[in-house]
Amino acid sequence: MLKNRAKFLITFWRLTDVLIHFFSFYVAYTIRFKFIPIRKADVHQISNFYENLFVLIALWLIFSSLFKLYASKRLYSVAADWKPILYSIILSVLSYAAIGFAFKSLDASRIMLTLYAALSVSFLGLWHHLVRSNLAQARTEGYNKRKLLIIGAGPVGLRLANTIKFHTEFGFDIIGFLDDFKSSADLNESGFKIIGKSNDLSAILKKYTIDRV
Repeated sequence: MLKNRAKFLITFWRLTDVLIHFFSFYVAYTIRFKFIPIRKADVHQISNFYENLFVLIALWLIFSSLFKLYASKRLYSVAADWKPILYSIILSVLSYAAIGFAFKSLDASRIMLTLYAALSVSFLGLWHHLVRSNLAQARTEGYNKRKLLIIGAGPVGLRLANTIKFHTEFGFDIIGFLDDFKSSADLNESGFKIIGKSNDLSAILKKYTIDRV
């Protein structure tokens, strides 16, 4: 169920990002040809640039996937998407320029492309920040929780568990630990429990619904 909802959210997210590209492109066109002084003969209809936009969006989809823009980032800051968005836009515009230079088939105002890049980074960054913030808030309130099993109840494992327990926006419920040398009695003060040893992993995964190990 959670995986299906995640797939739906990512698909919806991609579609909204495409709409933001269209909006950014339209605003860039409006600023370039309506507000920046230009000879009347050099004014183009926005329909002349649709080919450019479709190529840019296709490149964006490729680069945003390479930078894992839509991957789960529960353990990251809600601002974690700004960098992959910036890189994806820059590489999309540079790749577009390279394609246009190589085939001499794509033409667009350099000022308009610069405006489009700046606007799309700003709008997409703000939109992703808003979505990530709302998802984190929903997890804090108990929605979209994931079951977590930690292997090893040593200092590192306990530090991880305490960090997750403190940061409720990560959205993890700790099922317990697997450890070969400790028992639940050793973790009384922490409030966690050991539910088996490392060689019990297969049986534990069958017994419990666990989303992440």
